[in-house]
Amino acid sequence: EPPVHPVSAELYFPFSAASSQGKLGNGAGGGGGGGGMPPKKGLDQEALLRWAKAETSGYPLVQVTNWQSSWNDGLAFCALLHRRFPEDIGSFDALTNATPEARAANFELAFGVAERRLDVDRLLDVEDMMATYPKPDKKCMVLYAVTLNKAIAEKFGSASGSGAAPAPAAASKKEAAKAKAAAAKAEKEAEAERARAEKEERIARSRAKA
Repeated sequence: EPPVHPVSAELYFPFSAASSQGKLGNGAGGGGGGGGMPPKKGLDQEALLRWAKAETSGYPLVQVTNWQSSWNDGLAFCALLHRRFPEDIGSFDALTNATPEARAANFELAFGVAERRLDVDRLLDVEDMMATYPKPDKKCMVLYAVTLNKAIAEKFGSASGSGAAPAPAAASKKEAAKAKAAAAKAEKEAEAERARAEKEERIARSRAKA
């Protein structure tokens, strides 16, 4: 297990919602219309990534190795926050990334806890994260992680995991089976909803022709 790497907020661009004039853009190609700022020259992204990797080590379904696909399902953000606020995130073993609905729920959970407990504004939109799956905009992921790092350091005196809640142990077979069943149920419900929507669309087209 890698050691925890505390990260000094001084190494990173002091991003704030006030200076961003709104939410971070998360469009393809790093564009987006949210007023997000590019990383400042000298930003140590590798050190920040090591911190995130250490903080999320041991969490199921979470592997922080880069600034895009590692963050595309919301679980990495949930893991970072579960370290400090386990009661707010709830049972991590109950979270899944099996469906779009589950991924959207993960982002909503993480952004909500960060806003409520760390006063971190919702700099990212759940809709944008879903639209850019499986590769969200790298700059946006870095800047939001910087914001979380800085807020955690200010609230707890350190951004490292020292004294924080431990990562959950691997789920038992029973818990894994429950999670798999829940994911299958969610997928089945999603398929039923899609079928219902397609049926309604066909009916609407038939009426329009009539």
